[in-house]
Amino acid sequence: MLVPQARRQFRRTLGAAAGLTPREALTAATSAPADRFGLTDRGRIAPGLRADLLLVNGDPTTNIDATLDIAGVWLGGVRLAGR
Repeated sequence: MLVPQARRQFRRTLGAAAGLTPREALTAATSAPADRFGLTDRGRIAPGLRADLLLVNGDPTTNIDATLDIAGVWLGGVRLAGR
């Protein structure tokens, strides 16, 4: 069984392998599911939304593998120690 983070990374990588651009793969793993399931407080970065964030080194909109180089993680607006 994959942990949630690994599952999301797998979907992003699989999306890119399926012919999606990196930007389309990121959208397919973030805002598209949030929209589909009516989760209006997540799936994008904006004031007042749920503050779960993964900060990476690099530009994942041009290279999906940048999502593997994690610089920081925030959960509920709080940065997790060691990340």
